[in-house]
Amino acid sequence: MKNVYSLVDDIYKLMETKQADSSVDVNAEIEKFGEAVKDLMKKEFGPSRGYDGRKLRLSNIGRDDRYLWNHFNKTKGEKMQPHNLVKFMYGHLIEEMLLFLVR
Repeated sequence: MKNVYSLVDDIYKLMETKQADSSVDVNAEIEKFGEAVKDLMKKEFGPSRGYDGRKLRLSNIGRDDRYLWNHFNKTKGEKMQPHNLVKFMYGHLIEEMLLFLVR
């Protein structure tokens, strides 16, 4: 049985052998990965870009109270620099790739 403690080794083995467990429908997982990346790009470049309506997110854990207050009250902050936007998009792409490998 697979467990979280062997996850990294399992991913490395998958990358070496290119053979997934027999219980995994590889084509379905590839489709799921493609759809997730497509949705990510739609969110990034679609018409509703720029506003995140979620109030509490896991990434807000440990944030300063002032930051959360400003975030929830939609106060204007610094404009995000383009190189940071690229870094965040890259991080989302890496996250989708890792989720694919884990599945």
